[in-house]
Amino acid sequence: MGLSPTHAGLSLVVLMVALNTSAGLAGQVLGRVRRYKRLPTAALLLSIGAVTSLAWHASEMTPLSFEFTLILVGAGFGPMPSLTAVALQNVVARHQLGISVGTMNFSRNLLATMLIAVFGAIVLAGTPPGQSLGSALQTGNPAEAFGRLFLVAAASMSIALIAIVVMEEKPLQAGTEIEAG
Repeated sequence: MGLSPTHAGLSLVVLMVALNTSAGLAGQVLGRVRRYKRLPTAALLLSIGAVTSLAWHASEMTPLSFEFTLILVGAGFGPMPSLTAVALQNVVARHQLGISVGTMNFSRNLLATMLIAVFGAIVLAGTPPGQSLGSALQTGNPAEAFGRLFLVAAASMSIALIAIVVMEEKPLQAGTEIEAG
């Protein structure tokens, strides 16, 4: 499947809209439910399935099926920031909240930076030295290169899923319980 620059830009917009919409909805839902791990767990499973589908079928997808798959990826991954915020804020004392949130955001950004470097290396693996990304993708098989990248992304999301599953789900605390804890 070849995407024009216009369609690639539209795809990015579709992904971001799905991601932000699901994140906003999850943020509203997670504080109101007793079992706050269920929604993000199910959503992450959806996202892992969509990313795996991209890995195996990207070259066969039509632009419409590609857009639909990106919507599933965004909708599935969107609840993750809300879950991590709820879980973190639920277990730390109020006087440690600032440093805890700061540490979580730093760690998240550091991991994202490292994954971007790893993803770039995966896409460029097998290209001749000194060749630019644009010429490497034109002469090579971009579906194969990005297929490897999507499999690594699915593996990374699977690690996040395992972490969510093993994370203890403590009852949500009210403001007075946090100050006393």
